Amino acid sequence: MHPCVTRVLLAALLLTTASGCGARQTPGQRLDRNVITAEQIRENGYRTAFDAVEALRAPWLVHRPDGLNAQREVQVYLDESRLGGIETLRQINASQIRMIRYIDAATAINRWGVDHGQGVIMVVTR
Repeated sequence: MHPCVTRVLLAALLLTTASGCGARQTPGQRLDRNVITAEQIRENGYRTAFDAVEALRAPWLVHRPDGLNAQREVQVYLDESRLGGIETLRQINASQIRMIRYIDAATAINRWGVDHGQGVIMVVTR
């Protein structure tokens, strides 16, 4: 097989796999990979925010080491209040969640400061 064809097929496979991440998309609906909706949580019967994130968007939980943030982890906010690290997601009952949003490192640093260099998982409740 020609190398260009192989690259195109590999790219298509990676995009298909990455965009899925356990989330279903209805016709005409655009999937936002930075959001988990209450509907997605309810459909799958998750008990905690951690369960939902781990199943639907596991890459949000991955530590990305760099020179400045080697010891830091993704920060969790519940309705604009900082809770702490990833483990605090286990304390949030899924039935109370309206939405979970991932905020990338650059945006999080601009909003909350340099100790948010791994990004933020923002949980919004009902």
